Amino acid sequence: MTVNQSSFTYFQSTEREAAQMLDQLREITGVQDEEVLSRALMDSRAASGSYDVARAVALLVEGCQTADQPAEPVAPRAAQPAPKQRPAERRVRFSSADASDTDLRRAIELSLQDRASGSGGSGSASGSVAAASAGITREEEDIAKVLEASIADQNAGTKRKRGSPWLDPHNPNERIRDGDWPVGLKNVGNTCWFSAVVQSLFHLPAFRGLVLRYRPVKRERPSAQEERTGQFMLELRRLFALLVASEKRYVDPSAAVDLLKKVLDGGGTDSQQDISEFTHKLLEWLEEAFKYAETEEEAGRGDSRSRNPMISLFYGQYKTEGVRDGVSYAQPETFGQFPLSVVPGRDLHEALEASMTPGAGAQQWFTVLPPVLLLELSRFHFDQALARTEKIHDRLTFPSEMYMDRYLEINKNMVTVKRAEIATLRQKLRQLRKRLDQYLSFGASAPRLPLGQLLRHTLQYARGDPAGDEPAPDVEMENATAVTR
Repeated sequence: MTVNQSSFTYFQSTEREAAQMLDQLREITGVQDEEVLSRALMDSRAASGSYDVARAVALLVEGCQTADQPAEPVAPRAAQPAPKQRPAERRVRFSSADASDTDLRRAIELSLQDRASGSGGSGSASGSVAAASAGITREEEDIAKVLEASIADQNAGTKRKRGSPWLDPHNPNERIRDGDWPVGLKNVGNTCWFSAVVQSLFHLPAFRGLVLRYRPVKRERPSAQEERTGQFMLELRRLFALLVASEKRYVDPSAAVDLLKKVLDGGGTDSQQDISEFTHKLLEWLEEAFKYAETEEEAGRGDSRSRNPMISLFYGQYKTEGVRDGVSYAQPETFGQFPLSVVPGRDLHEALEASMTPGAGAQQWFTVLPPVLLLELSRFHFDQALARTEKIHDRLTFPSEMYMDRYLEINKNMVTVKRAEIATLRQKLRQLRKRLDQYLSFGASAPRLPLGQLLRHTLQYARGDPAGDEPAPDVEMENATAVTR
């Protein structure tokens, strides 16, 4: 007796490619039942005998279900009699009986077949062969194509509103990851605050490695906070794993977002969250998660805070120095996000300089810089004239590479001298600009004209040059300065 060589089980027992196909289907569709996946691949088999993963995805991704009868058992490598295959056991059926949904799915299947045939260069003839092998007539194929084009035209004019949930495209091929392009996070409704922070942290190799290697510690009686933090870390680890290896173009972060919303606003509403507040809460949870993950033996060795990898990665220290009531003081502080006030019309370095010298003779110096420095921008300031708080909308520019040595306490003496020199030069620059403005807008009353233009007209008048003749050459600014003196 021999194994039925047309079955997927035989193909699975002889070819390593079968396992890769099953893994791809699991990743793309989320279906874990190997029997269901095998049936879908059997139904996607072309007349040439090859298995079409894209067609199998089309069968599974729209909520397919299997027949009640069990699938055929996996055939062992040794030759054994293969059980009889009944169509009812191998058939994958769609759960919806609605006629329009059926037409839509059929249009998707034909679109996948056309795409596969087009990439192979076989043209419309291969598309017709694929349609015929699927039991679809040419008339049904044309109707399905018209329906698909109509749906595409209808959706093309619909623009998704800002903050609204992302709707999955009808074509399963549009959900598949494009080569090595990064995987995105699906917007499940006002979740830009989550995606912006999480995706930025994901691209930090050290942080990504810590999350992927996270292992929770089981405790007999965990507190509510420990349990909640552990659940979030597992969801975050799952998200990072999918962002690394998923075959989908984007993944759904709903589980992690729901856990965070319950803490941030207490009700899990769909309102937007403040990114700074979310980052604070995220760092707090990460610190607690890795603190809980320590074993009792490690906890007894000393200060667990200094060994917490999240603290080592994101937390730094600075010292505030100054004089209060004639007494010098130095106050050390630990920070996770350094507060930075946006200065109108200035770049990141000038904003840091303003934040490190808050006034009243006080100065701040970094004593320990973390590997990842997070800056918390503050765009609000109090307007003394209007007696109200206003938001600064000026653009803040920053270089691609930034050297922080000028803000370290170890360089305090040298930097203090340089700051004094810079202050002197800036004062001189302000005086020169004021003097230049006087030259460019000369006179006691309106209209005010540039001094050079006034001197040129005066020389023309003194020489008796009639109006309209060629003007005399401009007087040098040095001579104009001498005349004013």
